Amino acid sequence: MADPDPLVSFELGFMTGHYLLGQRGDALLNGLPAPHATTRKTHAGFADPDRTVRAKFLATGMAQLRVALDARKLR
Repeated sequence: MADPDPLVSFELGFMTGHYLLGQRGDALLNGLPAPHATTRKTHAGFADPDRTVRAKFLATGMAQLRVALDARKLR
């Protein structure tokens, strides 16, 4: 799920945040005018019927968010 493109990283973080706030389905993409292919693949992972698959996508997304937030901490 990690992507070096800052726009893709933003989209994935945006979608992970929405998932954590209870959004599901196409609502995860609301606010993203033209989601990248990587973002759409992750979106499919969040919609997978297998709970284990969804959990893996969520864990990866949360780890990325944590790294991004840690990198922007005030020192």
